[in-house]
Amino acid sequence: MKPLTVTQVTTLSEAALKNSRELVEDATLLLQNRRFPRALSLAILASEECGKVAYLAYVADCLRTNQKVDWKDLETTLRTHPEKLLVASVLDAYLSQPREGSIEDLHARMFDKSVPKLTNLGKLMGFYTDLDSAGSPRLPSHAISEEMADMVVRGVTYHLEIFEDPGKALPGLTPEQAVMWKDLPRGLGELIAVNKRAST
Repeated sequence: MKPLTVTQVTTLSEAALKNSRELVEDATLLLQNRRFPRALSLAILASEECGKVAYLAYVADCLRTNQKVDWKDLETTLRTHPEKLLVASVLDAYLSQPREGSIEDLHARMFDKSVPKLTNLGKLMGFYTDLDSAGSPRLPSHAISEEMADMVVRGVTYHLEIFEDPGKALPGLTPEQAVMWKDLPRGLGELIAVNKRAST
């Protein structure tokens, strides 16, 4: 990937956010029409676009503060499903964190790499036929339940609402908290970049 300007990165991030909203709206329509496998898969695609938004927000911040950007790494991250899905995993762990427990426990849940891989597998199961353990064909409609699809669509919709307007999605925030949550996409992107560096 050739180097981009801050404007180009920001424009791409805004387009990814818009696409994420459209995907989750399509997923909601499919859910309402009892097309559960495709609803789940489209919602997961919307989640991947949220991951792209977060990473691009971090890259834009790097450009604004004259930090080095690894453009090849950015291209890889934007095309790697588990990398983008890690944003949802981190956000879920943070939003559901228990009041007790160590920061190490929270960190372990946030960066459990099995979660994005399983999420990506769920996305594929919503699109494709496969063989079950007995060697019989398994259609997506046999693998994805209404409850699964509903849970994923609602979860991704909530994440998207937090990205778009944290003050509305999280009522009761103080002005200081609202500013922090508004910066959430960039912070999530930075967490993923730090985690990637630590694991190489």
